[in-house]
Amino acid sequence: NQQLQIISRIDELTKLPNRRDIREKIQNEIYRYERTNRNFSILFVDIDKFKDFNDKFGHICGDLVLKTVAETLRDQLRKQDVVSRWGGEEFLVMLPETPLQGASLVAERLRRSIENRKIEFAGQQQHVTITLGVAEYDKLLGMDHSINLADRALYNGKQTGRNKVVVFDPKDITEDDLKAAQEELQFAAQNPDTEEKT
Repeated sequence: NQQLQIISRIDELTKLPNRRDIREKIQNEIYRYERTNRNFSILFVDIDKFKDFNDKFGHICGDLVLKTVAETLRDQLRKQDVVSRWGGEEFLVMLPETPLQGASLVAERLRRSIENRKIEFAGQQQHVTITLGVAEYDKLLGMDHSINLADRALYNGKQTGRNKVVVFDPKDITEDDLKAAQEELQFAAQNPDTEEKT
Protein backbone atom coordinates (compact mmCIF):
# COMPACT_ATOMS: atom_id res chain seq x y z
CA ASN A 1 0.00 0.00 0.00
CA GLN A 2 2.82 2.39 0.85
CA GLN A 3 4.49 1.64 -2.50
CA LEU A 4 1.23 2.28 -4.35
CA GLN A 5 0.80 5.55 -2.47
CA ILE A 6 4.27 6.68 -3.59
CA ILE A 7 3.63 5.63 -7.19
CA SER A 8 0.33 7.52 -7.27
CA ARG A 9 2.17 10.76 -6.43
CA ILE A 10 5.13 10.51 -8.80
CA ASP A 11 5.24 11.23 -12.52
CA GLU A 12 6.67 8.10 -14.11
CA LEU A 13 8.72 9.80 -16.83
CA THR A 14 10.35 12.67 -14.94
CA LYS A 15 10.25 11.15 -11.41
CA LEU A 16 8.90 14.48 -10.17
CA PRO A 17 5.87 14.84 -7.92
CA ASN A 18 2.67 14.94 -9.96
CA ARG A 19 -0.21 17.42 -9.87
CA ARG A 20 -2.00 15.64 -7.04
CA ASP A 21 1.11 15.68 -4.87
CA ILE A 22 2.04 19.33 -5.32
CA ARG A 23 -1.55 20.43 -4.70
CA GLU A 24 -1.34 18.73 -1.32
CA LYS A 25 2.03 20.36 -0.62
CA ILE A 26 0.65 23.79 -1.58
CA GLN A 27 -2.26 23.23 0.81
CA ASN A 28 0.21 22.42 3.59
CA GLU A 29 2.14 25.59 2.75
CA ILE A 30 -1.12 27.56 2.97
CA TYR A 31 -1.61 26.23 6.53
CA ARG A 32 1.93 27.34 7.37
CA TYR A 33 1.36 30.74 5.77
CA GLU A 34 -1.75 31.19 7.93
CA ARG A 35 0.39 30.60 11.03
CA THR A 36 3.50 32.54 10.05
CA ASN A 37 2.20 35.12 7.52
CA ARG A 38 5.27 34.43 5.38
CA ASN A 39 4.40 34.75 1.70
CA PHE A 40 5.11 32.04 -0.81
CA SER A 41 5.12 32.05 -4.59
CA ILE A 42 4.21 29.82 -7.49
CA LEU A 43 5.95 29.45 -10.85
CA PHE A 44 4.18 28.06 -13.90
CA VAL A 45 6.73 26.70 -16.39
CA ASP A 46 6.18 25.70 -20.01
CA ILE A 47 8.69 24.27 -22.50
CA ASP A 48 8.69 26.48 -25.59
CA LYS A 49 7.59 24.88 -28.89
CA PHE A 50 7.69 21.43 -27.32
CA LYS A 51 5.56 19.95 -30.10
CA ASP A 52 8.40 20.63 -32.56
CA PHE A 53 10.68 18.14 -30.78
CA ASN A 54 8.09 15.39 -31.08
CA ASP A 55 7.19 16.26 -34.67
CA LYS A 56 10.79 16.47 -35.93
CA PHE A 57 12.49 13.75 -33.91
CA GLY A 58 9.75 11.62 -32.34
CA HIS A 59 8.64 11.00 -28.78
CA ILE A 60 12.02 9.67 -27.66
CA CYS A 61 13.46 13.14 -28.18
CA GLY A 62 10.44 14.72 -26.52
CA ASP A 63 10.85 12.46 -23.49
CA LEU A 64 14.55 13.33 -23.28
CA VAL A 65 13.73 17.05 -23.32
CA LEU A 66 11.12 16.59 -20.56
CA LYS A 67 13.50 14.57 -18.38
CA THR A 68 16.37 17.03 -18.90
CA VAL A 69 14.23 20.06 -18.08
CA ALA A 70 12.84 18.29 -14.99
CA GLU A 71 16.33 17.39 -13.78
CA THR A 72 17.67 20.91 -14.40
CA LEU A 73 14.79 22.58 -12.57
CA ARG A 74 15.17 20.24 -9.60
CA ASP A 75 18.95 20.80 -9.43
CA GLN A 76 18.55 24.59 -9.41
CA LEU A 77 16.07 24.73 -6.53
CA ARG A 78 16.44 24.63 -2.76
CA LYS A 79 15.66 21.49 -0.80
CA GLN A 80 12.41 22.98 0.53
CA ASP A 81 11.18 24.06 -2.93
CA VAL A 82 8.87 21.72 -4.83
CA VAL A 83 8.85 21.21 -8.60
CA SER A 84 6.20 18.99 -10.14
CA ARG A 85 5.09 17.89 -13.57
CA TRP A 86 1.72 19.58 -13.95
CA GLY A 87 0.91 17.85 -17.23
CA GLY A 88 2.23 17.61 -20.78
CA GLU A 89 5.17 20.00 -21.09
CA GLU A 90 4.10 22.10 -18.09
CA PHE A 91 5.70 22.19 -14.66
CA LEU A 92 4.62 23.88 -11.45
CA VAL A 93 7.07 25.12 -8.82
CA MET A 94 6.25 26.16 -5.27
CA LEU A 95 8.72 28.39 -3.44
CA PRO A 96 8.01 28.40 0.33
CA GLU A 97 8.60 31.63 2.25
CA THR A 98 9.51 33.44 -0.97
CA PRO A 99 7.82 36.74 -1.88
CA LEU A 100 7.30 37.89 -5.44
CA GLN A 101 10.62 39.69 -5.94
CA GLY A 102 12.67 36.69 -4.80
CA ALA A 103 10.54 34.35 -6.88
CA SER A 104 11.17 36.40 -10.02
CA LEU A 105 14.93 36.07 -9.45
CA VAL A 106 14.58 32.30 -9.03
CA ALA A 107 12.51 32.12 -12.21
CA GLU A 108 15.13 34.00 -14.20
CA ARG A 109 17.83 31.68 -12.89
CA LEU A 110 15.78 28.68 -13.99
CA ARG A 111 15.20 30.22 -17.41
CA ARG A 112 18.92 30.81 -17.95
CA SER A 113 19.88 27.34 -16.72
CA ILE A 114 17.59 25.70 -19.30
CA GLU A 115 18.71 28.02 -22.08
CA ASN A 116 22.36 27.13 -21.35
CA ARG A 117 21.77 23.38 -21.02
CA LYS A 118 23.00 21.34 -23.97
CA ILE A 119 20.76 18.43 -24.99
CA GLU A 120 22.27 16.02 -27.50
CA PHE A 121 19.95 13.94 -29.66
CA ALA A 122 20.61 12.17 -32.98
CA GLY A 123 24.00 13.85 -33.26
CA GLN A 124 22.54 17.31 -32.91
CA GLN A 125 22.34 19.82 -30.08
CA GLN A 126 18.73 20.69 -29.30
CA HIS A 127 18.11 24.28 -28.23
CA VAL A 128 15.51 24.26 -25.47
CA THR A 129 13.98 27.28 -23.76
CA ILE A 130 11.20 27.78 -21.22
CA THR A 131 8.72 30.52 -20.41
CA LEU A 132 7.73 31.13 -16.79
CA GLY A 133 4.82 32.88 -15.11
CA VAL A 134 5.32 34.03 -11.52
CA ALA A 135 2.64 34.83 -8.93
CA GLU A 136 2.48 35.19 -5.17
CA TYR A 137 -0.14 33.25 -3.22
CA ASP A 138 -3.10 35.47 -2.38
CA LYS A 139 -5.19 34.40 0.60
CA LEU A 140 -8.31 36.08 -0.82
CA LEU A 141 -8.05 33.97 -3.96
CA GLY A 142 -7.06 30.60 -2.53
CA MET A 143 -4.96 27.91 -4.17
CA ASP A 144 -6.55 27.41 -7.58
CA HIS A 145 -6.98 31.08 -8.42
CA SER A 146 -3.46 31.88 -7.23
CA ILE A 147 -2.13 29.16 -9.53
CA ASN A 148 -4.24 30.70 -12.28
CA LEU A 149 -2.47 34.04 -11.81
CA ALA A 150 0.86 32.34 -12.58
CA ASP A 151 -0.78 30.64 -15.56
CA ARG A 152 -2.02 34.00 -16.85
CA ALA A 153 1.47 35.46 -16.54
CA LEU A 154 2.83 32.43 -18.41
CA TYR A 155 0.27 32.91 -21.19
CA ASN A 156 1.37 36.54 -21.49
CA GLY A 157 4.96 35.36 -21.88
CA LYS A 158 4.01 32.84 -24.56
CA GLN A 159 2.12 35.53 -26.48
CA THR A 160 4.98 38.04 -26.34
CA GLY A 161 7.95 36.05 -27.56
CA ARG A 162 8.63 33.09 -25.20
CA ASN A 163 11.91 32.33 -23.36
CA LYS A 164 11.10 34.93 -20.72
CA VAL A 165 9.84 35.44 -17.18
CA VAL A 166 6.57 37.31 -16.65
CA VAL A 167 5.56 38.35 -13.14
CA PHE A 168 1.88 38.80 -12.33
CA ASP A 169 1.38 42.17 -10.66
CA PRO A 170 -1.01 41.77 -7.69
CA LYS A 171 -2.49 45.16 -8.61
CA ASP A 172 -3.95 43.46 -11.71
CA ILE A 173 -6.23 41.21 -9.64
CA THR A 174 -9.76 42.23 -10.58
CA GLU A 175 -13.02 42.36 -8.66
CA ASP A 176 -14.21 39.50 -10.89
CA ASP A 177 -11.19 37.42 -9.81
CA LEU A 178 -12.02 38.02 -6.15
CA LYS A 179 -15.71 37.33 -6.60
CA ALA A 180 -15.14 34.06 -8.48
CA ALA A 181 -12.58 32.91 -5.92
CA GLN A 182 -14.84 33.72 -2.97
CA GLU A 183 -17.74 31.81 -4.52
CA GLU A 184 -15.52 28.76 -5.06
CA LEU A 185 -14.06 28.95 -1.55
CA GLN A 186 -17.53 29.22 -0.02
CA PHE A 187 -18.74 26.24 -2.06
CA ALA A 188 -15.70 24.19 -0.96
CA ALA A 189 -16.30 25.10 2.70
CA GLN A 190 -19.95 24.06 2.47
CA ASN A 191 -19.15 20.85 0.54
CA PRO A 192 -16.00 19.43 2.17
CA ASP A 193 -16.64 15.96 0.74
CA THR A 194 -16.68 17.20 -2.86
CA GLU A 195 -13.86 15.55 -4.80
CA GLU A 196 -10.99 17.98 -5.20
CA LYS A 197 -10.18 19.31 -8.64
CA THR A 198 -7.23 17.70 -10.40
